[in-house]
Parts: sequence; structure tokens; C-alpha cells
Amino acid sequence: MRGSAFTVSRTILYQAEHNPSQRDQHILSIAARGRLGWQEATDYGQRALVETAMGRYKALIGSRLLARSHSGQQAEAAVGVAILNHMLDAGRPDSVRRLNVSA
Repeated sequence: MRGSAFTVSRTILYQAEHNPSQRDQHILSIAARGRLGWQEATDYGQRALVETAMGRYKALIGSRLLARSHSGQQAEAAVGVAILNHMLDAGRPDSVRRLNVSA
């Protein structure tokens, strides 16, 4: 048997620390800050919000534009975004924070 898992993992960690790829940098950041700290530092939540918004758009409007001209595609996308925003506003409650009042 050549080498042990310990030797291999030490070699990988050495390479990650001295010549880190983007993935290695993220792994080292997670090790140093923890997963939540890494997500905050890399703005990971923003990416998830954008992916969710695009998923909503594609589910409601469609996955491709039907207009052929560039100006028509821009207008189609603008209308789709306006419709999506209107639907989201209609489903979002108007919340008001109230003080806890004991009866």
C-alpha cells in the first residue's frame, strides 16, 4: 500500500496553502471563519437570491425570449420583470412592527 490517507491529506493541505486555487481559497476561508463567516465574506446569500429570482422569472415568463429584434427582446424582458415585480408585491404582506402590549 503506497502512502496513507494522512500523508495524502497533508500533501493536499500543503498545496492548498502554498499555491491555492480558487476552490482551495474558499476551503481555507471556511476553515478559518466557519461556514457562516465564509458566506458573509463572499456575499453567498446574494447569489442565492439572484438564482431564486431567475428561477421565478423563468417559471412564470418562460426560459427564452420570443422577440427577434434586440429592442423587442429588451421590451419583452422589461415587461416580464414588471409583471414579476407586480406579482411579488401583490403577495407580499404589508408588515408593521408593533410593541408587545400586555392586556
